[in-house]
Amino acid sequence: MIEEVRVRNFLSHAGTDVKLDEGVNVFVGPNGAGKSSMIDAITFALFGKHMRGNNVNVVRKGAPGAEVEVRFTVGGSTYLAARGLDSAGKLVHAELRRMDDGYWKLMVAGERRKVEAEAVSAQVERVLGIGFKS
Repeated sequence: MIEEVRVRNFLSHAGTDVKLDEGVNVFVGPNGAGKSSMIDAITFALFGKHMRGNNVNVVRKGAPGAEVEVRFTVGGSTYLAARGLDSAGKLVHAELRRMDDGYWKLMVAGERRKVEAEAVSAQVERVLGIGFKS
């Protein structure tokens, strides 16, 4: 279950923190309010993918970069997936952490495409049991 989403300079979100309740959560607002942007932020943090084409398209105009974090729980364990982009849309960091005895333990960092098991996206898919297109 996704518990919290923190978004910085991602599309229309200069700085947005959303805590989600257990069960169904609904984003409601007028066109352009950032509902779809929040979904793109979640999928970007978890899988490194979004529906906006190139990563430069998701960095808020004039911002030095973008940052997205998603805290979620699966099987009694709590995880934190985070990704950051520079102003040109280049990935500057990607990491997956697990809460262990009150501390965030780094599980994997980066997107090593040649060694998929070491990629954040692959580890998130393993933990969740689903992929971006699932």
